[in-house]
Amino acid sequence: MSGQPRRHFTAVFEEQAVARLSEPGASQTSVARELDVTPSQLKGWRPRARQRRAGGSKPRPLSWPSCAARTAASGKRWR
Repeated sequence: MSGQPRRHFTAVFEEQAVARLSEPGASQTSVARELDVTPSQLKGWRPRARQRRAGGSKPRPLSWPSCAARTAASGKRWR
C-alpha cells in the first residue's frame, strides 16, 4: 500500500478518458500516462462507459463503511 488515499474520478472524466482511447495513435498505456492513471483503470472504465452510453448503469457495489452502517442501522449483527 502506498499510504495515499484512493482517488475517485467523475463519470465525465472516465468517459473522456475512454473516448481518448479511440483517437488515432492512442494506446491504453500512453493515455494512462497522460492522465496519471493506471492502464488497468482505463481498462475497467471501458465497460462502464459503454454501459452509460447504452443508457443503463449498474449500481456500484456498497463500500465497507456504507454496508456496515446499513447493518448497524438495521440492528442485525455481522457473522
